[in-house]
Amino acid sequence: MKNRVWLHVGLTLIVVGSLAGCGGGSKNEGNVGNENTNRTSNSKPATTYKENCMSCHGGELQGGMGPSLQKAGAKLTKDQLATIITNGRGGMPSFKDRLSTEEIDNLAAWLAEKK
Repeated sequence: MKNRVWLHVGLTLIVVGSLAGCGGGSKNEGNVGNENTNRTSNSKPATTYKENCMSCHGGELQGGMGPSLQKAGAKLTKDQLATIITNGRGGMPSFKDRLSTEEIDNLAAWLAEKK
């Protein structure tokens, strides 16, 4: 019985630790809460993806901690993707304080092309 309790505690810690790392480091951590104009804009969506999304969604968009994004555009529109990136959903954190509006729009458009 004691072993089952420790098993549950251990599994809980693993899940919480994994989810905490899902957002990855932010190049703009000091700007949290500041206006988008204070952020460095990266207009290349593949770079934005690599720096902010790859740790959960995989290097080939195949999924992992987060769902596969290989056919994201077949399921969601650009606007829906932008809303999810901005506000987060489920275990995914919000990126409105990490990415500029331009980066979010470019990333959403790039993902919407994946069909």
